[in-house]
Amino acid sequence: IEDWLTTILNTMRLTLKYHARSCAAGVFEARSDPSNKLRPLVDSNIAQFALLAIQIMWTYETQTALEQCKTNANAMYSNALKQKNVLEEMQKWCLQNLGTKVNRRKIETLVTVHVHQRDIADEL
Repeated sequence: IEDWLTTILNTMRLTLKYHARSCAAGVFEARSDPSNKLRPLVDSNIAQFALLAIQIMWTYETQTALEQCKTNANAMYSNALKQKNVLEEMQKWCLQNLGTKVNRRKIETLVTVHVHQRDIADEL
């Protein structure tokens, strides 16, 4: 039984790792055109990985803007606008038919977290 449980545990770890990598790869595609590519990324993942994708995207954009501050005085302002646009896009989703209660909860959670991320970007 221990071997069987160990196999299940290792398989679960590999599955989570696969989905996390897939999510991270989808972020860089979604960054180029959030209004068209972010929704498919969110819809194709469970809530935890959709949240991971949103957080990776925000972290990457904010870190890049912070690094560009030395050469570009408007880097943080531009980042704040990007974050605002992503939030506005997600808010539009809330006005649509999202199907199941689980999917609606996922989108509402993403919006809530991104509101906090937007506020942080504004303060920087």
